[in-house]
Amino acid sequence: MIWSVIIALLVFTGCQQQIQERHFTETVPQKPPVVMNMENPHGGMNMDDPHAGMNMADPHAGMDMSAMGADTTIPSQSILDWDVPQGWEIVGGHPMRLATFRLKNDPKAFECSIIMLGGEAGGVDSNLKRWLGQVGVEPSEANLDKLLKGVTALKTKDGQEAKVYDITALQDGAAGTTKSLVVGMFTLNGSTIFVKLSGSVASLKKERDHLIGLVQSLRRK
Repeated sequence: MIWSVIIALLVFTGCQQQIQERHFTETVPQKPPVVMNMENPHGGMNMDDPHAGMNMADPHAGMDMSAMGADTTIPSQSILDWDVPQGWEIVGGHPMRLATFRLKNDPKAFECSIIMLGGEAGGVDSNLKRWLGQVGVEPSEANLDKLLKGVTALKTKDGQEAKVYDITALQDGAAGTTKSLVVGMFTLNGSTIFVKLSGSVASLKKERDHLIGLVQSLRRK
């Protein structure tokens, strides 16, 4: 009898206990957020001079233009037309120029290129200093002043005002084989057009008038 009572009490006590629920929390590792440096989001860039290292007088210098599929045709994007000077011919190899010319019977005598750059392309003074440095002439204030005073002012065929800067004028007494430049400049539709004749002092003095005639013949298509 006693054992029956004890068993009944145990069964009753077990029925009174509540079922306990167990809860588990799963922790999922998260990737760390990407943090931008807002104080200098352009870290690594030279924002003072984004064109550092570029030759603004001739931005295509040093490029292997022949690797870009050049041919002997005038670039289709050219907005200009011109008269080829007597004895000159258009040659291929520079598709990013509007045109490149050489002497027919002596291709190594000189090279003349027509290039169009956006805006002021560095301005007159900075380009003159760069060109003087390219041919070994001191870019002093005296030389710049002489170059500016000796400038040839003219107009293109459709009335654009142009100027021709002749660096050979600063190289009196130099050997005829000394490197030099004669450059025509004018603006068109917010861009700057350069007509750059490069070669020896002797060859450029012979071809200077042809360069002037080329600049005068330029007109919009």
